[in-house]
Amino acid sequence: MPARAAVIRPSRTTRAESALPKCQTQARERWLAARERELLTTSYFHVVFTVPHELNVLALENPRLFYDLLFTAALIPCWKSLSIANTWAPRSA
Repeated sequence: MPARAAVIRPSRTTRAESALPKCQTQARERWLAARERELLTTSYFHVVFTVPHELNVLALENPRLFYDLLFTAALIPCWKSLSIANTWAPRSA
């Protein structure tokens, strides 16, 4: 039986995908679909808070207190802007 020559078939991928194995595409799509099923039917906002480095100790030692204070402080300007926006609403006669 004669020896067969190896056949090389080039596979083209985009530059962004070049580091990912092709077999991961279906797993990735299944993972994304599962995450989408977990989403609530509401608008989402991504908010980033930057806090002074000195507060890291509080965040690590008492995260519940830290995040309660952080979110309360972040909501105060929202409440104020809502109350201002409410004064601009047309009033019924």
